[in-house]
Amino acid sequence: MPRPRRTAEDLGYSTFFMPDYFVDYALAPIPGIAAGTRFDDLEIQTLTGLVHVTDDRDAVAAGMAAHFGVEPSVALETPATPVGTSDQICDELHARRERWQMSYVVVPEEFVDTLAPVVSRLAGT
Repeated sequence: MPRPRRTAEDLGYSTFFMPDYFVDYALAPIPGIAAGTRFDDLEIQTLTGLVHVTDDRDAVAAGMAAHFGVEPSVALETPATPVGTSDQICDELHARRERWQMSYVVVPEEFVDTLAPVVSRLAGT
């Protein structure tokens, strides 16, 4: 991870297939240490690698896990892969906002329409 600049106003996490506990203990403390008293002014985001709205979250997780050589639980808990029903994804994004103070997620263009119903539900929260 590149060293944060003292003048940074935005911070992005690239956490593809990093489990939550790794983000908690290895990445999450860095912005607070680097920003010091400016931490509350930072916009923190994460890049999503894929978005999959589905009723069969476990099947998608199994496919991701097999492809990347991780356990399905790791595939589901990484901030870079919102997968599940719209309700599950909304809950995950709320939890990540609370846990890591993530202001927003960056979604590749091919997933904009997929995530639109979730964004609509989250608007104003």
